[in-house]
Formats: sequence, C-alpha cells, structure tokens
Amino acid sequence: MPQTDCRPVACSAFKSRDLEEEFLFYDSSGDQVHVLNGTAREIFLLCDGNRRPEEIAESMVERFEVEPEQALADVNETVDRLIEIGLLKV
Repeated sequence: MPQTDCRPVACSAFKSRDLEEEFLFYDSSGDQVHVLNGTAREIFLLCDGNRRPEEIAESMVERFEVEPEQALADVNETVDRLIEIGLLKV
C-alpha cells in the first residue's frame, strides 16, 4: 500500500453477516462469498475511511500482543487483499 495517507473504507457491493469470530460477505447474486477470520475481521471493522493503516496497526497492537512492525505488516497485507477482492476501497 504505497499511499501514505490512504484511508480504506468498506465497499457497499457486498452484504455481510457478523458471526462474532468471523465475518461473512456475499454479493446479492450469491456468486461471490468471502469469509474473514477474526484478525481480518478486526482490521476490516477499523477500516472506516477515517483511519490510516498505521492507526489501524496501533489499535491492533493495543488489542493483541503483537509487535508494532508485525501489526503494520499484517494490516497492510490484509488491507491490500481486501481491496483486491473488492471488500475495501481507498
């Protein structure tokens, strides 16, 4: 994610169901279904269009016992993947 001021936000093309431990996403036709694990779910929920990946990583460090560098790498990887599959946009 090369943009330093990107603020990812959810796309509205998918419907979702929060299963507490996971997040289930599907399009209205049912052709695409995506399931996010707990960590990806937490990252997704923090992608509200107001936070940069660095800020999301800071929240992950506070919530989980993870080093800041690892949290930022995980956030960047997850956000990139969620953009790739169409669940997030910048």
